Amino acid sequence: MTRSGRAFTTALVAGAFWIGLVPPVKAQAPLRIGASLSQTGAYADIGQIQLRAYQLCVKHTNEKGGVLGRRLELAVEDDQSQPATAARIYEKLITQDRVDAILSPFSSGISEAVADVAEKHRMAMVAPTAGVTSIYKKGRRFVFMMYSPSEVYLEGVIDMAAKRGLKTMALVHADEIFSKAVVQGGLELAKKRGLSVALVEAYPQGTTDFSAVLTKVRVANPDVLAAGTPVYDTVAITRQLRELNVNPKMFAVTVGVDLPQFYQALGRGGEFVYGPSQWRRSW
Repeated sequence: MTRSGRAFTTALVAGAFWIGLVPPVKAQAPLRIGASLSQTGAYADIGQIQLRAYQLCVKHTNEKGGVLGRRLELAVEDDQSQPATAARIYEKLITQDRVDAILSPFSSGISEAVADVAEKHRMAMVAPTAGVTSIYKKGRRFVFMMYSPSEVYLEGVIDMAAKRGLKTMALVHADEIFSKAVVQGGLELAKKRGLSVALVEAYPQGTTDFSAVLTKVRVANPDVLAAGTPVYDTVAITRQLRELNVNPKMFAVTVGVDLPQFYQALGRGGEFVYGPSQWRRSW
């Protein structure tokens, strides 16, 4: 989480208490903030990064006197990267552990499963890593977005491609909520910027062999390839792209290219891969 992200989280938690969205507790008692995060399972690597971000946010806030003069305490459980497990954890955090506020789990898919729990109990939930805009609709009033929308993740890549005179694009994606939103938004952005979409191809969650979908990409021969990928697919699809000698002029993935593990796994094979970035200043 960036410095601005930490500041936003702290401000929104403080605002939730100030406007009365969370129940009062004893004077000067610590404010307990609950969350589930993926410490094991498919999202473990990035879930652990998010945990450290939450811990750092709490540390910095407490060093500055806490929120409304009260220290923060963080209560976190492992959702094992499973939406149903996360929903049960948040139900327990709210009804049994009596936390004062909640922060979301990692990913749009798991946050979607948890959003109804927050709504049911009318407890504000900041969602730092859930960008799919549909999560914040459906009449929901207690879930707060922080990421840029998933639907515009490919905006920078498509804009660069158009400026460089590239004409065609292929989009591949996992069959899950985040990746589908990225590609749906990408289709609209490509149309606006005048890129012709040569291929849109979904693959099942859990896929490890991407040769079939990448062979279709080779046949389509696009100038630009964008992969709407959950974090656990990013390394594999990039590696297999190289192995199969599929060489678009631009290649972008949506999650994971900014993680150290990406370069540790791929070495120089991870170079020249585009990915989105949150809250970067435009020069």
